[in-house]
Amino acid sequence: MSTIAFFHAHPDDESSQTAGMMFRAARAGHRVVLIIATDGRYGTPPASGEDIVSFRRGEVEASARVLGIETPRWLGYHDSGMLGAETNSDDLVLARADVDEAAARLVEILDDVAADFLLGYDHHGGYGHPDHVQVHKIAVAAARLRPDVRLLFTSFSASESAAQMADPGLLEVLKAEAPDLAAFFETIDPQSINIGSDGEPMGLDDSDLRWKITLGADELAAKRRAMECHASQTSDVGMMLSLPRTIYDARFGAEYVTVPEYVDARGTVGPPIEGWPFGD
Repeated sequence: MSTIAFFHAHPDDESSQTAGMMFRAARAGHRVVLIIATDGRYGTPPASGEDIVSFRRGEVEASARVLGIETPRWLGYHDSGMLGAETNSDDLVLARADVDEAAARLVEILDDVAADFLLGYDHHGGYGHPDHVQVHKIAVAAARLRPDVRLLFTSFSASESAAQMADPGLLEVLKAEAPDLAAFFETIDPQSINIGSDGEPMGLDDSDLRWKITLGADELAAKRRAMECHASQTSDVGMMLSLPRTIYDARFGAEYVTVPEYVDARGTVGPPIEGWPFGD
């Protein structure tokens, strides 16, 4: 069995992006280590008025319990906020961190847990958030220091996401099951949902993706329960959970992984194969 380190930017990212894989790996007997780069201080404040950092720490610890993994570890940086926010200039935020120093912190954790795999983000962090982009850079730098640790990237399928938003039945389902969301969708181009904060399509082309991990019903249910642990994050996780189940299942029912050599060979390989990147 392997030790798999999942490296995420904020508390809640693990639930929407890799929770299915984490649940499957833990259940199969792998050691699953969740490493979170920032404290999430610029997320949606909890309605209770409790300190947001401690509240979100509690949420991600609850998510970890749902997924059957150990208590998360922290890299120790402040959340940077969204791209272009004034908070990006805070000296303590991840976006301004020295990549080599942050990589050294990450390597310390990787060594402590004897990691076999390190899963980070693709080159633009999936959707351009400055902390997600920095997680990619830090993971790459850490992998150079520990070449025996297998580096992988999680991402989204840009084409699959585009197809979901182009489905002519999407609006009718929303009108029937989520009228508030339907009203919102009628005011926008649905494809804008798939554009990241950097103005680029979210995720990667299929030619840059190595594996598609289709989640079983129990894995998808665990993923949803993990997302529900982050109830304070109403503007993103809350919106995801408000989707009708057929749309939610299509949107979150598969997770994607690639490797550096696939991304470096952009446009020459693919599409992703149904498989499992972590061995037996």
